[in-house]
Amino acid sequence: MLHHHLIGVVLAFVALLAIGCSEEPPPPGPLEVGLRASTGEFEAFAPGADFVLQLLGGRILGLEVSLRMPRLDTTDPDVEIAVVDEGLVIGANLTDMRPYDLELQGDDHILWDAPTTFQVDPCCFLCRDVTIEARVVDASGHRREGSVMGRVSRGACPDPGACCAAAEDCPMPERTRLCM
Repeated sequence: MLHHHLIGVVLAFVALLAIGCSEEPPPPGPLEVGLRASTGEFEAFAPGADFVLQLLGGRILGLEVSLRMPRLDTTDPDVEIAVVDEGLVIGANLTDMRPYDLELQGDDHILWDAPTTFQVDPCCFLCRDVTIEARVVDASGHRREGSVMGRVSRGACPDPGACCAAAEDCPMPERTRLCM
């Protein structure tokens, strides 16, 4: 009798283990993409916004992207920010810029000013629609994801000076605006 009871307990344990293993991870939580406004507050990018380039560290042209998300475990979060043009990653955050500047505001965490640089010459994508995609995974494994579409600019579009000397300098030469 004890033998049958022990087998029943083992089978129940294995069944629970199998159920626990088959669970999918929870869907990602929300994340807003934006910037630190001149007031010092977080300002989410509106769809279609201009993402204005600036000099990072006084020498690299890029974006400082801020993220707002529900509270997370702040122990060394994994942060990925990509600027995508028709499926091609043209810019990304500097992953070695840790620790991140994280601030708790109410129930949300704000990740301030993640430097995001470009792997291609800005003339290749200025005044074109791009998407900023962001993902944060905290130490507990919770994910937050968000994205916003807009245009990378030097301040305004159209920008007559946003042109390249040679199309072959860009990853999508057919979309490159050449200087005349």
